[in-house]
Amino acid sequence: MRKMVLTGGACSGKTTLVNELKRRGYNVLEEVARQVLEELGTPSNLDEWAALESEIYQRQVSNEERVDRQSGLVFLDRGIGDIDAYMRHHFDQPSIDVTKAKIHRYDSIFLLERLPFEDDGLRVEVGDDEASEIHQKIIDSYHSMGYTTIQIPSFDAPKDVAIKQRADLILEYLNNG
Repeated sequence: MRKMVLTGGACSGKTTLVNELKRRGYNVLEEVARQVLEELGTPSNLDEWAALESEIYQRQVSNEERVDRQSGLVFLDRGIGDIDAYMRHHFDQPSIDVTKAKIHRYDSIFLLERLPFEDDGLRVEVGDDEASEIHQKIIDSYHSMGYTTIQIPSFDAPKDVAIKQRADLILEYLNNG
């Protein structure tokens, strides 16, 4: 299975873009962190954060191992590098086995330009400054794992048009390499 990660800080349009690619018939893995937060709620202390991040990591690895056994192409709403970045943000150190994470190789990492910050009720970031800081940590995390990120702009267009332009750009990149 060829794995393409869509990444970026909060409010970069990852989930919206994943939904567009799914609408077009592509296989997708939805964001694990969002699922875990919906189930467990937002942590209130560092011990709860550690447990939450560990659960997110374990589920991400499990989901990726499942798709590794399939053929074709899949788009991931975040990857192991995102989890590493959030752990570095909350604990100021990596809390996952990055060596193991490197085994879960990705074919491409598409870094989405951030959009204006919006709180959707599930975001753990408290504002634009924190979201920007995490965005940079995500970039640093993937680079430290040996990946080059492919920049995907936000496009100056109405939202529905910009989403399609982003999807088209990614698919063009994959078709033309």
